[in-house]
Amino acid sequence: MAQNEALDVRLELIYNESVRAIALQASTLDEFRGRAGTIIQSASIAGGILGAVQIEKFHQFTLITWVGISAFGLVGLLTTAVLWPRWKWTFTSSPEKMLKAYMTTGSEKTVADVVKNAAKQLETAYDLNDGRLKIISWLLAGSCASLVVEIVFFLVGLGRS
Repeated sequence: MAQNEALDVRLELIYNESVRAIALQASTLDEFRGRAGTIIQSASIAGGILGAVQIEKFHQFTLITWVGISAFGLVGLLTTAVLWPRWKWTFTSSPEKMLKAYMTTGSEKTVADVVKNAAKQLETAYDLNDGRLKIISWLLAGSCASLVVEIVFFLVGLGRS
């Protein structure tokens, strides 16, 4: 392998795009987690104010109250699933694995080979992350819908005579 080996511009572009794509995924995950925090805060405020006023006003738990409380619980469950650190995310290539694969004695890999494999690893990570991000997107949509149900049912409960 030559020390000053030039890297094909096309290959450099492909690698840079794979790095950019994985960075955008990391940013999307951060945004989803921020939204989940906002949703759970909103649900807590709505439940704390509207639910408490409804119970204080009528001194009983009606079906409407239980639906509102259940919707709050569902918001909590769904947003916890988003925020829980159990998801296995990959946003980088492993430098240790790359060193072992490409810098061992007798390795005949070129710089182009290293860059191609790094781009392939990032593509694999991108595909795995993409599936998980879609699941999180659906969890957030469900928590938003549950928040709406919670607020609507607490307001309907307050509006009844």
